[in-house]
Amino acid sequence: IFAADQISNIISVNLDPVAVEKVKRKGGEAILSRAEELDLHGIKADLFLSFETIEHLTDPVRFLHELAIKGSSEYLFLTVPYCKRSRFGGFHMRQNLSTMPEKMTAEEVHIFEFSPEDWLLLANFAGFNPLFTRTYLQYPKYSPLRLTAPLWRKLDFEGFFGVLLKRDLGLANRYSDW
Repeated sequence: IFAADQISNIISVNLDPVAVEKVKRKGGEAILSRAEELDLHGIKADLFLSFETIEHLTDPVRFLHELAIKGSSEYLFLTVPYCKRSRFGGFHMRQNLSTMPEKMTAEEVHIFEFSPEDWLLLANFAGFNPLFTRTYLQYPKYSPLRLTAPLWRKLDFEGFFGVLLKRDLGLANRYSDW
């Protein structure tokens, strides 16, 4: 837990130039960059936060491993859309080619949509262990509104999965072909 006086600088990293300008106009600090290229900007973070980002990356294992071995922070907090069952690709990738947009950006396309168990396994393999997890559902779990779960699953996501990770290279160091 951080006290407000301990937070000195927050930097937003985004691939969307409009989002970067929006942050800057509001007085924040923002960098136009791919998440995978953070090391090129010399960012030395005390804590990395990733909100609904990693599912858009073409190589989330490499991204997390690079953070684990090169990152300045021992901790990473990330959230991803909650999926009960893992799958490759989301909405855009499952469309018929003739109905797909001509161009798709990383911001629009989910490449990996994993279950919480698979995200935790991926993070562990890359060099992190979970300290805390939480699943937020879009509907009350113990209510008749639970019946809306299939609708959420079809139209969007049932919710979000968040995890606080701590660097632990135990498993990652056993893999010799990074």
